[in-house]
Amino acid sequence: METNSNGCNLNRKDPKVKRLKTSGTELEEFDAVFTDLVEGLVNQGKQHKEISAAVDWFKEVCLYNVPFGKKNRGLSVVMTYKRINTDATESELRQARVLGWCVEWLQAFFLVADDVMDKSITHRGKPCWYKKEGVGLIAINDSFYMENCVYAILKRHFKQEDYYTDIVDLFHEAGIKDTATHTAAKTILLKMGTFFQIQDDYLDCYGDPEVIGKIGTDIQDNKCSWLIVQALAKVAPEQRQILQENYGQPEEDKVLKVKAVYKDLDLEQLYRDYEEESYRQLLKDIQSFQGQLPKEVFTDFASKIYKRQK
Repeated sequence: METNSNGCNLNRKDPKVKRLKTSGTELEEFDAVFTDLVEGLVNQGKQHKEISAAVDWFKEVCLYNVPFGKKNRGLSVVMTYKRINTDATESELRQARVLGWCVEWLQAFFLVADDVMDKSITHRGKPCWYKKEGVGLIAINDSFYMENCVYAILKRHFKQEDYYTDIVDLFHEAGIKDTATHTAAKTILLKMGTFFQIQDDYLDCYGDPEVIGKIGTDIQDNKCSWLIVQALAKVAPEQRQILQENYGQPEEDKVLKVKAVYKDLDLEQLYRDYEEESYRQLLKDIQSFQGQLPKEVFTDFASKIYKRQK
């Protein structure tokens, strides 16, 4: 039985799916659209019987990799649309959910490829796709497939719209009009993105793998994370020597030596101070925002990431 991230049956004929579409939280409504999108991709492929085995494989690729994250990116599309269009019809909201899932598919494409490059072990609380038996480096090809899914979905659901080419351009990061509103929003969102990435760096080291869904490996992978940058700015010469000898090494005892230096430098408190100050500044920037978007668009985003644990 195929299930979504809430444990619901992904078979459209199951009465649970119908219930999700007519009631419940926005997350449930969002999940129900994923079911339809997968079915659409599968049905499109199965028009060609000679590739039915490949279609079944790629269905599993999507079910395994796309729907199990926090979904903040995709849900933010819907949330923002609701803020902009307070009178949105159910049909329009469904289109916003479809667009949100395109963002989630694109993120899954990035993650599958990134996990291979980083030699990650787990992601979203389970083995990385390339770690599954029978997958291996086929995952690279699978990641390309997931990127192509984005454009297949856009074509199927938006081709009839006047703004279709604009949406495709946005996914290619092209054709963005540099208006005053866009520039002001970009300034805030880039700061928010930096804030989010530093949280990721912190959680990689200090987060609970059961909560964040992956085993942190930034130290072993020699990543230029926020923590190591802060440590190098504060260390005494003997601590720097320890970091130079042990950072970027896979052995557990060397990882623990690096973390011991982090503890001596009290990087956890340094991060907490950074988080509070950055969040305060972010809210200040939002209050000063001058543009054609409701300020609540940004406060909604900020509330989702402030003091997040995963």
